[in-house]
Amino acid sequence: MNKISNQSFVISLLGLGLVVVLGSGALLVTSNSQSQANISSPADQTNEEVTGRAALTIDEIDPGDKVQVSVAELLQPGFIVVHQDQNRELGEVLGASSVYSAGVYRDVQVGVSSPLVDSQVIHAVLYSDDGDAVFTVNDTPVTDENGLSIEVLKNVGMLPMDHAY
Repeated sequence: MNKISNQSFVISLLGLGLVVVLGSGALLVTSNSQSQANISSPADQTNEEVTGRAALTIDEIDPGDKVQVSVAELLQPGFIVVHQDQNRELGEVLGASSVYSAGVYRDVQVGVSSPLVDSQVIHAVLYSDDGDAVFTVNDTPVTDENGLSIEVLKNVGMLPMDHAY
């Protein structure tokens, strides 16, 4: 009887261990799928020195589910946020990067909530983090010495004027 109880106990422990392992795997899969919405990663940081000026450069935006940022320079922790254009003003937030520490980042991808289409106009804006490492309405746009926000206004999928026919 004692031998059967020990075997049942061992089988129960193995079953519990399997549940924990499978649960961890499901958590990992869920975590990975959630991070796909914010495709960016602080691993994109370069070894370049920060110049002392916040900057944001986007060469071209293709239709799709992400915005490719060529260069972002942050002087403090913050985010790259994509907004819908609303009469040349910031509209609805379409996507935000993960929080980045101060530094220079190249080829950062920011996921958007709905696919961008040809001729759509968007704003990409640098925001300062309020300290919680999550983009919220409490985070504020980064501004230059003249009080202007660091942002790029772009047409999706349209060729620059020098490439027009």
